[in-house]
Order: sequence, then structure tokens, then C-alpha cells
Amino acid sequence: MFKKIIIPFTILFIFCIKVEAQHKKMEKIKDYNVARLLNNLEIISELQTNEFKIRIMKVANVSGSAGTQSSEVTHDIYIAVSEFDELATQNLYLVKKIHNPRDLIWLSKDSIPEFRINYASSFHMKTMRFLIYADKVERVY
Repeated sequence: MFKKIIIPFTILFIFCIKVEAQHKKMEKIKDYNVARLLNNLEIISELQTNEFKIRIMKVANVSGSAGTQSSEVTHDIYIAVSEFDELATQNLYLVKKIHNPRDLIWLSKDSIPEFRINYASSFHMKTMRFLIYADKVERVY
């Protein structure tokens, strides 16, 4: 009789301890820049090669950042490059204040990936090209 009572209580006790141990405390992030970045980040392209993964994202800057009378905005472009490894090297690159970025096209997806992105410049569309390596990103002129 004693075993019939002790065993269920022991199991219940162990279960309660496990449930309590997995209860995590929620923490509010108070850094405005981190919160703004993560809330407004938009992935515009991803590419996976044999050597690394590339993720290209854009974030709209504040209203009026384009410097015109309107409330037009510029965007910052983030290029994240990560190797495939347990302790992978990860790099993040930033291209600031791009007017109306659009039409990202991969020109090469081989050993040295290359992409171009169109953007507005004084009412004309222009193009920027980038070569991506594991440890650097180069703008091609």
C-alpha cells in the first residue's frame, strides 16, 4: 500500500520539478536600435553555395532620410555571410542610405557569388554590383 502511494507522488514531484525548470523568464530588450532593426528588417534575397550562406536584407531609415521635401526614405542594405561550420565565421556588411533599392539579381552563384541591385539617384536608376567572399564583400565599379 505504501508503494502505491509513494510512487505516484514521486513521479508527480519529479514532473513538477521538470516543468518548473523549463519555465523561462521573459526579458524586454530596451535598446531602441536593436528593436528597430529587428522589427524592420526585410530579407530581399538568400543564396546558399557549397562554402557559405548569404542573406541580403534591407531596413528603411527614418521618414525624410532621403533629404527631399517629401517624407521619402533611404534604406540600409545588410549583407550577412556565414560559413557552414560548427564554429562558423559570420560577417555582416552594411551599405548605407540607398535610395529606393530594388531588383536584386544574382549574376553569379558559383564560387564567387556576384549580385547587382538597382537604386534611384536624382530621378535616374543606377546599379551597384558586389562580389561576395567568405571574409569580405567588394563593390565592383
